[in-house]
Amino acid sequence: MDYFSSCSCEAMRVELSLPKSIESYQPRECDCDFCKHHSLAYISDPLGKLRVNSSAPVNFLKQGSEQASFIQCSRCNQVVAVFYDAERVKKGAVSATLFANRHSLNEYQTSSPKVLSSEDRRERWGNLWLTVVLEISKST
Repeated sequence: MDYFSSCSCEAMRVELSLPKSIESYQPRECDCDFCKHHSLAYISDPLGKLRVNSSAPVNFLKQGSEQASFIQCSRCNQVVAVFYDAERVKKGAVSATLFANRHSLNEYQTSSPKVLSSEDRRERWGNLWLTVVLEISKST
């Protein structure tokens, strides 16, 4: 199933393809300081795909172990997704906030990736996260 959304200023558009209805997923709410500060929870499925297209410059933020990059709109500062570079693809998760107003999402489940080793974190992400495609406009 395909879902569409954007950041609050609409400069970054996201297309989310999931094998099941978005309402069947339980978003994961990371308990790290960065995610808590930005009120972030994520949706992902290893069989899903996320396409992020931006007409504005994109901020790529590193936090914690600096293995993953958060995708933030440079205009409205909203974080829309997180990803890391896997062997041949980018793997990531999309911010549930982008879809919460249009869909009845399940209650968020707290996760604590900060308690995992770097290797265990990447293994977990590889098992849970979507394939991510980034399309940044050439005019940025």
